[in-house]
Formats: sequence, structure tokens, C-alpha cells
Amino acid sequence: MDPDGEVERPLLAIRSPSAPSSWQETMTWIGDRIRAREHGRRAAWVAGSYLVVVATTAAATEYVSLTRGAPIGPGLALTVVTLPASLVPNALVWAGPLDGVLDGDALTAAEAGCGLLQAWTLWLLLRGPRRAL
Repeated sequence: MDPDGEVERPLLAIRSPSAPSSWQETMTWIGDRIRAREHGRRAAWVAGSYLVVVATTAAATEYVSLTRGAPIGPGLALTVVTLPASLVPNALVWAGPLDGVLDGDALTAAEAGCGLLQAWTLWLLLRGPRRAL
């Protein structure tokens, strides 16, 4: 704190004026964005549920990989859950450009990223137009 009673913020903590500053404000901000759409709640449930499935499958894949030595089953399950977007990193591995680069944990992270992209796409497609105020 400086002598005037103001809290000093680090130089790298540049925030947008509309960005929330606390956890409660963040949840309120997200809720406002969901309620501002015609089908926002339904879209949030669908996209959020899909994201939970992807995160759970990715976590199970990583757990089994660490404890059992990378069997193919969980990785295949993650690939199936994240289809069709997971075809991109897998095709890059199979075709050769990223062979050896995207192996194991990196491929799991790439496929989980594909699932995140698909959840966001689901949100965009299902949320509907903005509600009239």
C-alpha cells in the first residue's frame, strides 16, 4: 500500500475496464453473458457437459498413461470423444510432419485442446441471438 491508501498493482496486471476483479464478480459476469442469449442456459449446459466429458477422459488417459505405461485404450477413447477435431493432430502424427513431436502427453494435450475448441463451437452454435433488453 502506498501512503495514500491505494493498493499498488503490478505493471503487468493490465485489465480491461469491464473485466471482473474478484471470483464473485467473475461468476456474475459469466452468468450475465449466459442470460444475455436466447438459448444461453441450454447452450451452456450442453457445452459445459461436453467439456466435463473431455476433461474427465483426458484425466483418465493421463492417469492410466502414468500408472500403466501408456496403453492405447484410453488414448483411443479420448480420440473418439473429441472427433472430428482430433483428426487434425492425429493426421499430423500419422502423415509424418509431427511424428515424434506429438507423442504421449503432448498428443493428449492436443486432443484435449481440440475438445475445448469443440465445446466453444457448441456454445457459439447453440446460444442463439442476443435477447432484447
